[in-house]
Amino acid sequence: NYSEVELGFGFITDDAFRMGRYTGLTEKGIFLLANINAHRHDTDGTYWRAKGTNIGLDSRYLRLESGSQGEFDYFLEYDQLPNNKSDSARTLFNGIGGPTLTLGGGLTPFDIETERQRLSVGGSLSSRKNWKFNVAYRHETKEGTDKAGGAILYNFTQALNNTNAALLPEPVDYQTDQVDVSLQYAKAKMQFELAYHMSLFNNGEYALTWEDPFIPASFGSQALAPDNQFHQLTATLGYQLPLKSRVTGVFSTGLMMQDQDYQPYSVKPGAGGVLPRTSLDGEVWLTSVQLKLASRPLPKLRLSASYRYNERDNDSSIATYVPVIADYQSSGTVQNRPLSYQRNRFDLTANYRINTGMSLRGGYKHDDMSRDYVAAEREDTDENTVFAKWKLKPRADVSLALYGEASERDGSNYQAPADENPVLRKYHLADRNRTKLGASVDYLPADNLSMVFSADYIEDDYENSLVGLTSAREPSYTLDLSYQPNLNITTHAFYTRQDIESEQYGWSGSAVPVRDWKAEFDDIVHTFGVGTTVTQIRNKWDVGADLTWSLVSGESTLTDFAAPGLADQFPDLDTRFASLNVWALYRYRHNLAIKLGYRFEDYDADNWAYDGVTETSVDKIQLLGESTQDYSNSVIAASVVYQFD
Repeated sequence: NYSEVELGFGFITDDAFRMGRYTGLTEKGIFLLANINAHRHDTDGTYWRAKGTNIGLDSRYLRLESGSQGEFDYFLEYDQLPNNKSDSARTLFNGIGGPTLTLGGGLTPFDIETERQRLSVGGSLSSRKNWKFNVAYRHETKEGTDKAGGAILYNFTQALNNTNAALLPEPVDYQTDQVDVSLQYAKAKMQFELAYHMSLFNNGEYALTWEDPFIPASFGSQALAPDNQFHQLTATLGYQLPLKSRVTGVFSTGLMMQDQDYQPYSVKPGAGGVLPRTSLDGEVWLTSVQLKLASRPLPKLRLSASYRYNERDNDSSIATYVPVIADYQSSGTVQNRPLSYQRNRFDLTANYRINTGMSLRGGYKHDDMSRDYVAAEREDTDENTVFAKWKLKPRADVSLALYGEASERDGSNYQAPADENPVLRKYHLADRNRTKLGASVDYLPADNLSMVFSADYIEDDYENSLVGLTSAREPSYTLDLSYQPNLNITTHAFYTRQDIESEQYGWSGSAVPVRDWKAEFDDIVHTFGVGTTVTQIRNKWDVGADLTWSLVSGESTLTDFAAPGLADQFPDLDTRFASLNVWALYRYRHNLAIKLGYRFEDYDADNWAYDGVTETSVDKIQLLGESTQDYSNSVIAASVVYQFD
């Protein structure tokens, strides 16, 4: 393979913050286009590689590595990633990007954006006695401004309408350091690895304090993400057994720790309230065991059995707190709820090839989980699943597959927490019957034409849930086409439709638990794409084009059983996206080419949560007045590609 360097320029025709969310293509103007993929391998086994992509953008990636094959290697890597969320936010606060927000000066526009920068270095050392030692260090920073909600309860009266809230510019100043060390041993029958992982997280900001937009000179404060650390030790073993069998096992134990000091009970001196501790003193032990046996005792039969055990032992201190509940009347005390659990999963699978054109696969899966925490809604859940897949190839140009799966989840008695609806069942804990069905057809009517159609259906029935999510359905269909009229022309097209439906019921809290209202949701996703590539036009030109179009619509229907037909309805949600990429490559010489590119994107959304909502649209809540970030924009690029040995 040749090494390659690409250098050129691009032009963005207009500002489009969302278009460049993860690339940095956000502002109108010229940008540097630079990529490199270079390498060299010498006859003595030494080598080096250099790879870089998007070097002229905020999404740049660079990696340098070198070594001697079978002896040692080392690398240096830099990775940068922006996350541009919104450039339409406006706030009353001064001090954006810092820990203290004050009022004054009217509305100030600001960008909701972060940038992650990651620097990694590492290497490995191998011996001729099947041993290998690896070490790597990663330093990551994440900086910028996000948004967070904050609420201030005034007069210390816990009742509705006694709370002032605001969306706040939240400072992001994170630093994460990670270390990975491992020792590996490998022979023909046995492989072994012992590894250690460490992660240290530090937040440069301890808390966010803000002035109440509705009562000047009054302040609120809330803690930001706390400093924490994680340590993990992992052992992995693989061994080849007789009868074409292999066993693998993974054992790991880890410790998470967090001991950040609490904030004061209130920012108001003398407001009362005493914290039972100065910090959480959080400590969580994690244990994981994975075992798998795979065997092929007969030429036509393959068997596998696997077992996974996960334990979370939360040793964090439990204390009694006097909470401040800002959205409803509450009194008394509560205890924090450290979550501990034990989870067992095993899977038995058999695959039998009946003949050259037919095979059958089936099996059984079991998943049980025991939870241990204060006021646990459901201590135990058990889920059992059976599945089967039938594959048939009746002709050389046709392949068929049918798939089915059925599962049932139940468990111990459900105990609703004291401050929650007593008949509400949380969907991840509730009894559930799930059915999955699938089918696919692969058809090759000619050597240069292929067609693939697949259909899948998932249905969930929460049969014992009176309030909450009661049912969900998700049918989806996909059609893929590929056509190659000759060696120099390839074309493709695809279409996917996904329908996500769900139904939930509510109860207002009357003396008799009766369903008062129902909500039905239906999200439909259409995705279409078509493209073509033509190469070796007059032995000089390669050209290509890709078009992608997507439409997402969300509908909801609310029914009030006490007043049918009179319930207020939410507007529909619609999102439309279209993308066109066109490119051409001209070979000026055997090692020098000119590349041209054009990219167009159009994004448009109707979202009632943003459209027409200003900073003061909701009483006693200071919003940011963001828009849906609609855009229509183009990028033009021209570059020179040079290849060398």
